[in-house]
Amino acid sequence: MNDRHGAQSFSCQTHLAGANRTPVRHWIEIVDEALTP
Repeated sequence: MNDRHGAQSFSCQTHLAGANRTPVRHWIEIVDEALTP
């Protein structure tokens, strides 16, 4: 089960965040988190 969703664009992120309780983050934030030690 996912604990968050990734979005392609910030407008998509805003749209998804309004319709869901699962946190929505821009995909580059997820990549940055994965690459940051």
